Formats: sequence, structure tokens, C-alpha cells
Amino acid sequence: EFRRVLFRSNSLLEIRNAILDGDVDTALHLTQSHYPKVFEDDEDIYFRLQCRKFIEMIHRGAEIRSKASLGSHSNGHHDYDAYDDMVNQDMELDHPHEQNGGFDKMDTDGGGGASNGAVHDDYDRLLEETINFGKAISAEFAHDKRRTTQRALQDAFALLAYEDPVNSPDVAHHLSPHKRVTLAEDLNSAILGKEFHSQPRPHLFIPQHNFK
Repeated sequence: EFRRVLFRSNSLLEIRNAILDGDVDTALHLTQSHYPKVFEDDEDIYFRLQCRKFIEMIHRGAEIRSKASLGSHSNGHHDYDAYDDMVNQDMELDHPHEQNGGFDKMDTDGGGGASNGAVHDDYDRLLEETINFGKAISAEFAHDKRRTTQRALQDAFALLAYEDPVNSPDVAHHLSPHKRVTLAEDLNSAILGKEFHSQPRPHLFIPQHNFK
């Protein structure tokens, strides 16, 4: 019994730390491996994790741009509606350099051209993975017409329209570390709730009294 409790505590801590680090893939894998019933019974928490994974991918792309001092729009906003492109699946991936929000304006003729070129390739690769994942979760949850679900998807997709979403007042709150904390706590509660309900209930012994 002690080993089981210790294992559960360690696994819950691993899952929590993964989310707090932005590593949603690991959190999804650990939860699916150790607590598979949670996702079967709670599709909402599964959706939120998938949505968060998408947001973390966008965040990672924005960090690549920021570290390389890329982009040329002073207002931090792209000239296309990324959400509409995603939902309608009209975004073409055959020519990524034509739709990466000004990445081709990056100067690769200077002394840092080779390293900038590598960063450019990394970003293009991540952008394509992010777009494909966004399309996948959009299709997976197309049946869910709840306003909260569709709004969450829209908010996530909208981040793609910003070169620097972390510092863009309109959307920065979606990337706040507090969002990770809330999700980690909610997933922990879902796991513990499922564990509690799956435990066998002890029989309550009621002594019989003779009041005669």
C-alpha cells in the first residue's frame, strides 16, 4: 500500500512539473500511461491539455523569433487572419516562406547569416508542425459545439497572428504561467477524483443494539 501511494505521489508530481515546464506532451503521456480512465471520463481536461500543447508550440515559435531578433512589424501583428486560415484549412504549407509573417525579410547576408538561416529553418519546421497540430485538434473537436470549446480554439489559433504574443497586450494572458498552474491543478484534481471513485468502498459495520 505504501509503495502504491508513493508511486502515485511521484507520478502526480511528474505530471504537474511537466505542465509547469510547458511540456504538455510528457504530461499527456504520463497521464495516459498511469491514469488512462481520466481522459475517457473527462474529455474536457483532455481537450484543455491538447489546446495547451498547441499554445506552448506557438509560444516556442515566438521565443525563437524573439531570440533571433526577427520580424519587422512594429505593431507585432501579422497581416493575415491565422485563425480563419486554420479553421477553413486554407493555409498552404507548400510555400512556407510566403506566409511566415515576414520571416523572409530576415537579413542573412551579414556575419550571422549561417546561424540565422538555421534559426529560420527551425522556425519553418516548428511553424509547419504547429499548423498541422492545430488542424488536427480542430478536426478532433469539431463535434464539440459548446461555446467555451470553440472560443478556446479561437483564442489559441489567434496567437499565430502575433509575432510577439508574449508581449502583445491583447493575447499575452493566454501565455501566462498562471494558466499552466491552473491546468496542472485541475488535472491533478481530475486524477485524484477518478482514483477516489475507483477505490472499493469499505463496508460500514453498524452494531445491532437490543433496546428491550
